[in-house]
Amino acid sequence: MFLRKINWISTGWNARQLSQVSPKTQLVNDVIKYVYDSTLDQDQALDVLKTGLAAQPDASEGVQAARIYLTMSELERDRSNWAAAVDLAASASKAARSHEPDSPDAAVAAANVELAAYTSGTVAYLAQGHDFEALDLAEHALDIARASFHQKGAERHRWRGLVAANSLVALARHASGDLQAGLTAADSAQAMADHTDKRRSSLSEQQDAVIPCALQRIAALRFATGDYEEATALFQRAVAGAEAAQAHFCVSDTAPHQSPWALGETRASALGGLGQVAMLNKDWDKAEEILSQAVSDADAVTSPKHPRAVPLLVPLGIVFARTQRITYAEGIFRSAANIVGLDPNKCSMPNAVHASTAACLSWRYAQLLAAMPKRETETQAWQSCAQKLFEEGGKNERSLMDAFGDLHHLQGKGLAGAGAVADVTTRRMLPCG
Repeated sequence: MFLRKINWISTGWNARQLSQVSPKTQLVNDVIKYVYDSTLDQDQALDVLKTGLAAQPDASEGVQAARIYLTMSELERDRSNWAAAVDLAASASKAARSHEPDSPDAAVAAANVELAAYTSGTVAYLAQGHDFEALDLAEHALDIARASFHQKGAERHRWRGLVAANSLVALARHASGDLQAGLTAADSAQAMADHTDKRRSSLSEQQDAVIPCALQRIAALRFATGDYEEATALFQRAVAGAEAAQAHFCVSDTAPHQSPWALGETRASALGGLGQVAMLNKDWDKAEEILSQAVSDADAVTSPKHPRAVPLLVPLGIVFARTQRITYAEGIFRSAANIVGLDPNKCSMPNAVHASTAACLSWRYAQLLAAMPKRETETQAWQSCAQKLFEEGGKNERSLMDAFGDLHHLQGKGLAGAGAVADVTTRRMLPCG
């Protein structure tokens, strides 16, 4: 079966395709497209990628080999194999820069692949809680984007590279708790994103994944710093941009950021942000509708009940709790805990989500149980687990209650806490402050 798939991929080009791109490039395009279409059989998808890599003249260099490594990295991130994802991202960046481009456009294309590789590595590091390493990669990505910007040709991709890199630095700063430095990078990214949107007719009418991904990262920072009006506008732009890019999706050697998984995660995160804005306004019906759609979008990226949905399930559970549907809320929290294998009596750090998500989920569950009769023992178990996970998650400038409120918060009283914004891509609860 596997060999038949490879034969179909390698011989399935039509005359029009062969006239537009080289056979080697088309093979890589078809292999990557097959992976995106085979989300329920990822072991076979990985084998297909390895076979496509073996078909390259040199598996250690060149943009085409780099694109395959990059897709492998994305696949391993989906499977929560973080170390493998980082290693494959490093292989992608090395392959992209090891081949001498033969034109300005080829140089920009190689830089874009390298930038996408650094992005994948950064996200994998952030999901693990390796924030220092993530920021280092993000800064390297910005250096690459700045150098690429001074190349000739491929104007649209050069601008988008700067937007992507600045927003990646903003995300890394935000995740580490340095919101002010994150805002500085976000301001630069937003200014350039606005510039490219205004020049869309001259650059390209077709949307790609870079701008909506960047807008979602910036919106999360605006939300975290209390600029809810601007955050709402940016979340809405991110949703619309992701939808437009999904409608025109195609695998291309010139647009390595054009991943349907990245677009799906971006749309889910941005919808989650809009749902959390509705929560702040106590518009519970709207919040429930939007967050439910966000969870559905997260599940649709590759597979249902995926760990990427867990950060979104937490605010959805809060909505049910605040609207007195306690049974539904408990079901949501229990489902989220089951997805990542979180047991309060054992309380080991889940691999599939960041510690901030596990700690927040545990604390919200404790807050819910605290409002219910005869659940004291369970409340204490989840409370202790939340504290343990929160402390294991790294250096925290505030206490658990300062971050997520006291045990009475889900009853609509007591300390609310600074809160957090759910991020699907890094599977974190990004801090507010």
